[in-house]
Amino acid sequence: MADVLTALSIAEAGSMNKAAKALNISQPSLTRAVALLERTLGGRVFERGARGVRLTELGMQVMEHARAIRAHAVRLQRSVSATQREPNIHFHFAAAPVVPLAACSLAILDLMAELPAARVHIAIGQPAEVLELLRKGAVEMAMLPLGEAEQHAFNCELLYYDAMAIYGRTGHPLTRSRHVEIDQLCQQKWVLGGSGTLVRTRIEELFAGQGAGPPQIALEADDVALRRSLVMHSDHLSAFQVHHVYNELRTGLIAKVPYRWQQEISAVGLLRLLPHTDASSCLRQAFRRRFQEAGMQMTRDAEVATPQRSKRRPVTAKRRR
Repeated sequence: MADVLTALSIAEAGSMNKAAKALNISQPSLTRAVALLERTLGGRVFERGARGVRLTELGMQVMEHARAIRAHAVRLQRSVSATQREPNIHFHFAAAPVVPLAACSLAILDLMAELPAARVHIAIGQPAEVLELLRKGAVEMAMLPLGEAEQHAFNCELLYYDAMAIYGRTGHPLTRSRHVEIDQLCQQKWVLGGSGTLVRTRIEELFAGQGAGPPQIALEADDVALRRSLVMHSDHLSAFQVHHVYNELRTGLIAKVPYRWQQEISAVGLLRLLPHTDASSCLRQAFRRRFQEAGMQMTRDAEVATPQRSKRRPVTAKRRR
């Protein structure tokens, strides 16, 4: 197992020399460890070159197992250390900033109510940073767009689809309509980001695809919070992914414009290297329940729903028998 973890260090460092310095061992010792591993496996793990090392097909398979071994080792070390200090369950979780925070917070509180001894450690980062934490075994489970993890060997579980929709202030004539056509959208003034930003590009593609002229952009604002505020206090429209307006929808400050918009949607889910623990399984169930209550799109062909404004499931302490 030590040789497998050594090979993982080399793969992550990109060269024998860098890995030797990181591990504080000599390069000849490192070379011997790799040679022994390759003899044991019956094939080459690395292709050596002037610019460093590159994984072979066998090497890529070995790295998948190596990451799982490292994650198991980290989990074991944490478990032993925690048992020696205090009889609590320590659960490490990471997420990319793509989720409705209110629903996410309620799910975490559900976990702590279900497992009162749990100590939850949460890290927030960009998708690449979250994937790196998961690969290194620093967290047991992570939530992020699943497309970010397609090339990695993780266990993936879908939670919801994060679609974009058009929104206006509550009471705007179009938010009160039963159905809206493209010509009605053309007559409205818009708050969108600068040229080339995701939301603006999607709206411009929508108009062009329907044979309409460009949208009437009255205000440019890249910041999501500023766009939300401008929409709430004016008759301007904008487009948001549902997690960006979750709280405003629940409190009735913003409403969806009922326009049927065929578009690409992003799948958001949970990723793991190892089998579920009690904590990760409990949190997965809590996420699914809370996101469904929040009106998140749970299937690819469903419309974006409006979060329920009145019903709120209380968080109550519940001990497991």
